[in-house]
Amino acid sequence: DPFLISNQRRGVEVHLPGFAPTARADRSLFGTADDRSSSATNTWYRSAGNAPWALSFIDNFTYPREEANITQAYLNFSAWALSGGVNFTDWYTNTSSGYRNTNLLYTR
Repeated sequence: DPFLISNQRRGVEVHLPGFAPTARADRSLFGTADDRSSSATNTWYRSAGNAPWALSFIDNFTYPREEANITQAYLNFSAWALSGGVNFTDWYTNTSSGYRNTNLLYTR
C-alpha cells in the first residue's frame, strides 16, 4: 500500500481507496470536509462523490493540465467513481468521442 504524506505533515496520509490508514494517521481528519472515510464501514480515502483520493495506473495516463479538474478532462470519471469502479472502467484509456476533453489534457 503505497501512500503519501501531505506537505510533510506526518498524520495527514493519502492512500489508495480501500486501504486503511497507518497507526500514525490523524483520525480526527476522517469525515471532515469532502472526506467520507469511515472505520465503521471500512471505507477509506473516498470523497462524498465516491472519488478516490489517489489513483494508480498500470497503463499510460495523460493527466489533466494544471488547475483542470479531472472530471472535466475525463468525462466519465465521475460515473466510474460513483459506480465504485464498475462502470466506464476504460474512462482514461478510451479515446472515443464523449470520453475526453483533450483541451484540458497535458500534451508535450
